[in-house]
Amino acid sequence: AAIMFVPCALLLTLAVAPVDALARTSPLSHRASSSSSSVALRPWRQTRAACVHGAGGRTTTGARHASAASEAEAAGPEVPHYTLEGTAEGERPTSPCGENLWHYSHVKMMDQSLRRLAGMALLPSPTAGPAHASTLASSEDLICVSHGTEDDPIFNYATAAALSLWEMTWDEFVATPSRLSAEAPSREERQTLLDRVASDGFIADYSGVRVSTSGKRFMIKGATVFNLLDDEQVKRGQACVFRISEVEFL
Repeated sequence: AAIMFVPCALLLTLAVAPVDALARTSPLSHRASSSSSSVALRPWRQTRAACVHGAGGRTTTGARHASAASEAEAAGPEVPHYTLEGTAEGERPTSPCGENLWHYSHVKMMDQSLRRLAGMALLPSPTAGPAHASTLASSEDLICVSHGTEDDPIFNYATAAALSLWEMTWDEFVATPSRLSAEAPSREERQTLLDRVASDGFIADYSGVRVSTSGKRFMIKGATVFNLLDDEQVKRGQACVFRISEVEFL
């Protein structure tokens, strides 16, 4: 919802259109062309250490953040938490860039989950490649965030628009528990939302107040929050999408 971000407790909403209509309506989708398949991309900046991108377009250091989560004490074999492909255990995902294919595998899972559950899409087609994941990552219009499966879920993905809205760098965002994207009085409501998403698979009508790191409060309207499911239908977290036009600053 969040972020939920909405909960991730995510937030979000796509100007909803059925999957088969997205090629005509979504600014993130691309019309097929018989003469060219190129897409105008705005890849994120790269450094030798890592690719990093901050709020408002500023770059940051490429240091990876170690997870602060403690070891689980539950009996029996420990089931590892979901991590984005290419992310080492105990580390947080690096900013989308060519070296990690703009987290294409994760973006594809988000797209497939959204198609299956809500009849909407993040990518122009189910077979879209890494180039379209780059376009999504650098979007300044679509807020898309997700969190993982930790006991206290932590964000693991955000578009440029989301980083700008919450006024965070990538490294700051993916080290933040999704519950902290909401004000303390709103966290119980956020948890109720997450429980509803867990039960129903998705909701397409979420509205709630969130707060940026500088204290700016804003209302999200009509966000879509949904479960992330892999090819085996195992839950890998939750995601939230909405357009910047659906945000009202308070």
